[in-house]
Amino acid sequence: MLEAIPTTREDEATGRIKGVYTRIREGFPYVPLVYQAMAIQPVALELAWAQADSLLDQRTLADAAVSLYRLAEHPPAAL
Repeated sequence: MLEAIPTTREDEATGRIKGVYTRIREGFPYVPLVYQAMAIQPVALELAWAQADSLLDQRTLADAAVSLYRLAEHPPAAL
């Protein structure tokens, strides 16, 4: 049996973690699970987001994330 990976959900975030989540939400409609898992070690989360944020065009990435999110909510009919 696989064990669940510990995460810090958005509604559980406080302090430094909440601050990073707020910055992530500036470009995403949600905090991706990979960052919720990294939040177990706040310094790792801060470093990972700082690196990702500096490398990615947030507007393009955010638009893609929103499109994927909407697609997941309303998948097209099977062909």
